[in-house]
Amino acid sequence: MKKISCSAIVLFLTAAILTLLPACVPGRTNRDHTDGIVLSESFSIAIGDVFENETELTARLGEPVRRQESQSCIAVGTDINLSYDGFSLTLYPSGDSAHVVGNIKLSSPSFATIRGIRPGDALSSIDATPYSLSSHSGSDYTYFLDNSSCFLIVSVDDSGAITRLILGSSEFMGTP
Repeated sequence: MKKISCSAIVLFLTAAILTLLPACVPGRTNRDHTDGIVLSESFSIAIGDVFENETELTARLGEPVRRQESQSCIAVGTDINLSYDGFSLTLYPSGDSAHVVGNIKLSSPSFATIRGIRPGDALSSIDATPYSLSSHSGSDYTYFLDNSSCFLIVSVDDSGAITRLILGSSEFMGTP
């Protein structure tokens, strides 16, 4: 009986540890406190995700339509901007060769954020998310994800439809 109880405890503890591991893996963000882009049912990229090299990322996304590099003003190294049809990613240096996703821009209704917001949606669709309005200037609205440094800048047209989304974190680029 004791052997069964010990085995059950070991299995329970192992399952608990494995459940916690994805949140503890270096370079992975806690998706409850950030947002990102959903690229397919099995692949999404969040603000704060770290890629050991650009090849790792482009192997999943394909070659970008445009690629730009610039000297980073955030860390030692090079910022990389990868532009695809409908979205772009800005990667900031993180360590020797790794880069962290610091900014995601969406301009096509073909793509949605992890929280389900997409260009073409009504501005009011953000009311059903954990984002809180921080400021408004002209056709741009800035929101912060509750209890995090993750922000969302939303551009809308005259009818109130979202035309562009910019996701980022004040940890990487200062408050927008």
